Amino acid sequence: MAIGPSNWLINSQWDAALTGIPFVVNQPYVQFHSADPGSGGTSNIIAIDRQAAFFERDTDGHWRTAGAPLEVSVDVGTDVTITHISIHDAFSAGNWMINMVGNQPILVVNGDLLTLSDRIQWTVTDWVS
Repeated sequence: MAIGPSNWLINSQWDAALTGIPFVVNQPYVQFHSADPGSGGTSNIIAIDRQAAFFERDTDGHWRTAGAPLEVSVDVGTDVTITHISIHDAFSAGNWMINMVGNQPILVVNGDLLTLSDRIQWTVTDWVS
């Protein structure tokens, strides 16, 4: 599964909407991937720690990272291209929330400081499950 939400995320949202069970992810974390993250967001992980990120919704309905741009020190053995991200509810382990594919790959080299100045942004339109 290249992109999309996890069953855990969808079920938690339905529980909140239909049964009143509270659902909040206090701190989401972004994980970078070099190809399809797979179910669980555990495949093709780039050796960079998950990064804490907060999100907001703009007036046009886009979800995007909030605050200062994410800055990530790159410590990889060989050059690698970031093609996907996954979002989780913990720095390690925890629950996988969603996979997303980038609209353009980002080549990173060992020693780079990756700055996501354009923010991570997405929109949900006409979603049919």
